[in-house]
Amino acid sequence: MTQATLFDIGESTSPAHLTPAESIAYRMIYEAAEAGDCCPMNIDIEIEIGASSSSMGPKTVARLEAKGLIQVQRHHRARIVTITATGKRTAPPPNERTDKPRADRGTHYDGPLITALAELGVPEHVADLMLGGLPQLGALDRLLDRAKECVAKRRNGYLLGER
Repeated sequence: MTQATLFDIGESTSPAHLTPAESIAYRMIYEAAEAGDCCPMNIDIEIEIGASSSSMGPKTVARLEAKGLIQVQRHHRARIVTITATGKRTAPPPNERTDKPRADRGTHYDGPLITALAELGVPEHVADLMLGGLPQLGALDRLLDRAKECVAKRRNGYLLGER
């Protein structure tokens, strides 16, 4: 499929406004959406565009999104991309949960403090406001999560040198 046919379908951005890397990435995503396949992984995009950095795949996809050519739903290890012009989407990966949005590292939906506040009878929306308004409590929540992970690892022998 040539670049001209990709943009004959009513794209708002002309091919002249795309870098060669963006054109290649767009073609890969477009063809995956047309075929009903999963979105190409970052490493596949990076190999195809000849990138020397592992950050070029996600940056190129983000630039296509910023230009309005695609819409991206990000999940933990995958993404579902909608082609703006056609409305076609890439398929969700078969082994990925896509019912919950991606949470950035260090943020939790049901951290120990929210659970503890719920047990004390504090409504969830009030607990969310409390944790959102007090960064120190959010930091404490993350530290408690890390402490629980360390205890679990010790219980399994990881930190004691048994494994």
